[in-house]
Amino acid sequence: MSGSIVTGFDGTRWYNRVVGSYTVANYRDTDVEAETKGRAMAQQRRVEHMVLDREGTVVRQTRY
Repeated sequence: MSGSIVTGFDGTRWYNRVVGSYTVANYRDTDVEAETKGRAMAQQRRVEHMVLDREGTVVRQTRY
């Protein structure tokens, strides 16, 4: 869903990105920090937040 937020891992760092954009919005040191920031971004935009594990599998999907 375009405009949603995805939290994922690029092989070295955790990131948040807006779906539909190739640009990473921000990087965080840990998965917990990235998920917290991604959740806040999704809540502010009132969109879906998808959290991916290190392998890229969706582990959580919440709509705000």
